[in-house]
Amino acid sequence: MAENSEITSQTTPSTTPHLALTTISNVKLHVPVQLSLSQPNYKKWSSLFLLLVRRFKLQGYLDGSVVPLSDDDDEWCQLDALLQGWILSTITDEVSDLVISSLTTASALWKVIHDLFHDNKHARAMQLEHEFRTTVKGSTSMAAYCQRLQNLADWLDDVDAPVSQHQLVLQMLRGLPADLQGQTSFMQFQDPIPNFLQVRSALMLLDRQRSNPADPGSTALLTTRTGGTNGGSSSGGQHGGSSYGEGNSGQRGGSGRGQGPTVFTAAAAAAAASMPTVSVGRDRLFEALGRTYTEDEFEALCFDFGIELDDVTTEKAIKRKEQHLDEEEASEDEEIIYKIEVPANRYDLLCLEGLVQALRIFSGLDPIPTYKVANVNEESMLEMHVKAETSKIRQYVVGAILRGLTFDEARYASFIDLQDRLHQNICRRRTLVAIGTHDLDTIEAPFTYEALPPSEISFVPLKQKESFRADKLMEYYKEHDLKLKKFLHIIENSPVFPVIYDHNRTVLSLPPIINGAHSAITLKTRNVFIECTATDLTKANIVLNTMVTSFSAYCEKKFEVEQVKVIYPDGRSYISPDLSLYQMDVPLSYINSVVGVSLPEDQVADLLHKMQLHAKKSVSEKEEVKFIVSVPPSRSDVLHACDVAEDVAIAFGYNDIPKRKPASLKPLSLSQLSDLIRMEVSMAGYTEVLTWILCSKREVASLLRRGEDNSAAVLANSRTSEFEVARTSLMPGILKTVGHNKDHPKPMKIFEVGDVVLVNNTKDVGAQNHQNLAALYCGANSGFELIHGLVDRIMEVTGYSFVSHGDTSGYYIESSDEPELLQGRQASIICQGKHIGNFGIVHPEVLANFDIPDPCSFVELHLEKLF
Repeated sequence: MAENSEITSQTTPSTTPHLALTTISNVKLHVPVQLSLSQPNYKKWSSLFLLLVRRFKLQGYLDGSVVPLSDDDDEWCQLDALLQGWILSTITDEVSDLVISSLTTASALWKVIHDLFHDNKHARAMQLEHEFRTTVKGSTSMAAYCQRLQNLADWLDDVDAPVSQHQLVLQMLRGLPADLQGQTSFMQFQDPIPNFLQVRSALMLLDRQRSNPADPGSTALLTTRTGGTNGGSSSGGQHGGSSYGEGNSGQRGGSGRGQGPTVFTAAAAAAAASMPTVSVGRDRLFEALGRTYTEDEFEALCFDFGIELDDVTTEKAIKRKEQHLDEEEASEDEEIIYKIEVPANRYDLLCLEGLVQALRIFSGLDPIPTYKVANVNEESMLEMHVKAETSKIRQYVVGAILRGLTFDEARYASFIDLQDRLHQNICRRRTLVAIGTHDLDTIEAPFTYEALPPSEISFVPLKQKESFRADKLMEYYKEHDLKLKKFLHIIENSPVFPVIYDHNRTVLSLPPIINGAHSAITLKTRNVFIECTATDLTKANIVLNTMVTSFSAYCEKKFEVEQVKVIYPDGRSYISPDLSLYQMDVPLSYINSVVGVSLPEDQVADLLHKMQLHAKKSVSEKEEVKFIVSVPPSRSDVLHACDVAEDVAIAFGYNDIPKRKPASLKPLSLSQLSDLIRMEVSMAGYTEVLTWILCSKREVASLLRRGEDNSAAVLANSRTSEFEVARTSLMPGILKTVGHNKDHPKPMKIFEVGDVVLVNNTKDVGAQNHQNLAALYCGANSGFELIHGLVDRIMEVTGYSFVSHGDTSGYYIESSDEPELLQGRQASIICQGKHIGNFGIVHPEVLANFDIPDPCSFVELHLEKLF
């Protein structure tokens, strides 16, 4: 037994050469880290080297457990010399000069290198730890600052004093300048705290935003927590007694004063300060609600409903604040004003009427109103005839009639104020929609919507006593009306202006600027004609529905609206408003999963009723309980099942949802995979970059020698030619990065892991995100084999072995024909029978398109297909 034990630690003669002697031609492809005294890479280098050695079962040559059978054991000498050569090939000359005297055996060389990097490690650990704790960003770039901290952490790891991800992130945040600390301090309180790569990416984006604030789309999303995006508002002028203003939209997420959910973005503070605010008289509000509240009681009601009592003031105090005067103590006879912040997409809450109706239904005082259209046959409907020329400027118009409306001063003011607030939000400063309201008894149908040269339009505008020609009116407003002056740019450079006439050629309005004085609404008006001209038909219908559902309660026939027929020049007709209920199926299981509480069926229906949503229980063929939810025309914010679930959560009460930790705190499988690949590609010497997800159409098509295949999601109203579509490949961003860094020392090795977006009509948003990896090697000796080695390494760490063609147990490559890669120097990667990517030499024409003088090899993989 002793003899056998001794023999197991010695080499045995073999008639065939060892696999390691014939397989590895370039060790740097397998150990892509060069050991250096100036870089913190000993642990990475030794780990990669041991991985390679274990692959060929040669670790005994490094730890000294394998010894030669005799002095002339040729195979042992060959393998030992091979390992020494591998070591010397992957260390710098500086390290080599220090250890070359120990070049006797591979194990001796390995031990000397280990001792070199662990000599006086405790003293070095103290020095490095002090440097780590005192490192601040200062005047260095964000990239250099983050890299410095990562290097120090790696050096500490090399001397057995590892720094945790938690410590690394906290030190990174601690060393930021004061202005950045204020924007990132919330990260310290997140649970779990973001990792180094997440924080680094956020800081890089935020730093870019600070250095180039005018860059479109430069807002850095740091991280998000429960809540929504808030819209803004500004004041505007008047149009037929109604005002217009800047529009903002966002996702609903209510919060009480000093409470509730929070959104953390680089622009969060500005957004939170600019939510739409409704100012209502306290006494009139309480009278409409049917009871008197204390301030705390009303604030609690607002919080429960998802809105916020922002301020308690008076009309006099508001005016003094607008004039920048000092505040005065309010007198007892002044009316108390409540300023209430509402979600930016709850347009129905922008006036007292809608707010009161929602709160009364929420409190169980009123049923959900049933909106209906007047029983008027189509032949008898009032008509609006649209001329073909309107397509050049504002192509859409919708209308409605409220009959038997009763105004008093408060209702009239609210009617005007609602138009102003709609223009401040969804109408986007009159550019998308403009509302005109008219006394129907002063005009005669049918109406015509035309577009004429301004010199041919003359009328008496609202609040004026003399007639103006349209072009002269523009000049007058530039000098005499600061409010309307802000909106003249919408049409003043157009050869034709939109105008609405009645049957007698009386001008009703010159949208989106001003109404005519002839049809102005007064307190005596009984029948109101509402018209909305627009460049966006969907938003026009939302605005019209909000107007009529908010004020039809004051009609002689409550909640009844008369429709208007719009006739286009091609014979098409459109009847508005559409007050039908929008229905959607929402599974009970989905609602409970989103809310986080297992709610019974009856309770869910009651909660939805509190939010003005009808819910009827249904059972699917698979015996799944679901609700047929009917959405009224006043709730234009309800678009998806998630909106229904959100309403259930609001009605149930956010504070009543029990706190619980998730069943699993594991990251998503895709996140784990992408982190693994990021680390491996970084260890191969590649530097990670972060490029824009938006690019130009040329960059995803002609510049890559591709045709336009309609796979890209196109932005509807791009503000710049640089950002026209969502990228369908990571290649344009990678190539642009190289093109802008031509003077960088070669070789340049960069990579990116990020999302691409492809059109997918089966998805509810019409597109789908996919996560890809792209890497590029740029240098004079860039070749197919360099990027091939990286591909092999990626597939190896993800658990796939190279197999023969057609075998579905692993991966193999086959020739491909991608236009952006050089013919005959490219390949497709097939993994388990699925095409997961391509690699090869970038086509010279593509390089020229991106102004890159050096040859490049490139790979792009679809990470989600590796599961």
